Amino acid sequence: MVQQQLPTGFRDDIGAVAERKDDVSQYVLGLCRSRQYTKISTPLVEYKDVFNGYAMGRGQHMYEFMDSSDESVVIRPDLTMPIGRFLATTNIELPRTFYYLGDVFMKNKKHRGDVNQVTQGGIEMVGYEGIEAEQECFAIIKEVNETQLGNNLLLEIGDARFSRAITDALGLSDEERTELLDALFTKYLPRYNELISDFKNSALYPFLTVWPRLFGTVRDIKDELNQIILPAAAQRILDNLVDMANQVAQTGQQVRIDVSTEPLQSYYTGLTFRGYVDGVSQYIVSGGRYDGLLSSFDGTPMPAVGMAFNIDVLTDVTLNGESNNQDNGKLRIALTKGRVEKDFIPLLESCGIDCEPLRNKARKLIIPLGDAIEVILAKGPDVTTYLKNGVVDLGIVGSDVLDEQDDTSYEMLDLQTGKCQFILASLAGYDPKEGRRQRIGTKYPTITKQYFGAQDVEIIKIEGSVELAPLVGLADAIVDITETGTTLRENNLEIFDWLQKISTRLVANPLALKQKRNTIFKLIDQLSEAINK
Repeated sequence: MVQQQLPTGFRDDIGAVAERKDDVSQYVLGLCRSRQYTKISTPLVEYKDVFNGYAMGRGQHMYEFMDSSDESVVIRPDLTMPIGRFLATTNIELPRTFYYLGDVFMKNKKHRGDVNQVTQGGIEMVGYEGIEAEQECFAIIKEVNETQLGNNLLLEIGDARFSRAITDALGLSDEERTELLDALFTKYLPRYNELISDFKNSALYPFLTVWPRLFGTVRDIKDELNQIILPAAAQRILDNLVDMANQVAQTGQQVRIDVSTEPLQSYYTGLTFRGYVDGVSQYIVSGGRYDGLLSSFDGTPMPAVGMAFNIDVLTDVTLNGESNNQDNGKLRIALTKGRVEKDFIPLLESCGIDCEPLRNKARKLIIPLGDAIEVILAKGPDVTTYLKNGVVDLGIVGSDVLDEQDDTSYEMLDLQTGKCQFILASLAGYDPKEGRRQRIGTKYPTITKQYFGAQDVEIIKIEGSVELAPLVGLADAIVDITETGTTLRENNLEIFDWLQKISTRLVANPLALKQKRNTIFKLIDQLSEAINK
């Protein structure tokens, strides 16, 4: 029988949506054409090595297969690198400006609401060294903002060199730099705070404590850096960003600065920028300077700046207007039902928030707490799904869920509740290092696979009482969670190893953190104070 459904992550467009997407696409193409750019189209399929160094998102993969010559080819996940390949293999005279419209593809995890096909319309300005190229991008963004978005787009600028300037001043090795920046860029603040504790005697320590908050308006940045001294190289970069932000603001475009977030691609070498609309959980436009990209193809350095509009997001925003955006006046929190919920209520109350509606919720799943906060009750795995899709701003969920799902939300605060630990357990006489392939029962296949690493084990997913698996001979051992070990002992199971510790975490949607920066940080500071009492 013919498969009648679409693969996960794809959709058909019809009627008003399809027509609006066509209108938006033609508008972007016409805007570029009117500025005398040259149209370029590249194939959907490229050799895989064209994308060497291209950074896919967490949990994403390229669509890859073999061609007739047994060479590895992929469906393009990006449109800039194919243009670099084209320029490196032709004699096109530079400098030159190009524009394009096309689809890119990335394979995401199933059942998370992710989209695997995105239409992009963008420009590449190759051979342009001066700041005029970035200013041209800002002018185009401003025009799209005025004509399509009612001046609601916020332009966010950063610089790919800033983090290098800081880590160089700290004297970090490549491994130390990677670990610190990974914790910073993912806003994994419990780990970040552990790492910077090694620098308490450094002159840079005051800066390190506020670095995760260095995004927002020019005033926000200056307030965070009050009386903090930066390394000279980092200060020059920041001063240039402030000057650029002020210039952009004078044109009437709303602008923000961010020096705490990872550039979208590793090939960016200077100024970077992104644009978003409040209440929408995806960026509408992104780009930056990438002076070294073409040299990866032919060894010849060539200055370049490019950007791309996400045509699908732009279409949705212009089609639905404000009706598709959640109420920006409220902080919406997805709270894991049960024990996590029970432990979180006293923390909220210590922040001066009346939780009586939550204590007496009856069967309600959405509970307003005054005018400022709205709580959504959900199962743990669903909390991260709501966060990822932008329908909530914050989530309260166990770190076991985050570890198992390899979640991309920002892990902002360890609430120090719900403490327990992953363990490896079995009946007496079990040998974890026995040579044969073992069968391991668990609710957490991802964590189990990470624990055993290269050791070949067969993982059996169990949804109910995991302790039963070794008792009835289904598995040799289990990977599970324990708080006191009582259930294990009562079933004659022994602990053979302790894995990572678990506690409840406050996590944030990345764009919500920017859109509601001060409100979220105020709550985090209040919760931190309550935890540390």
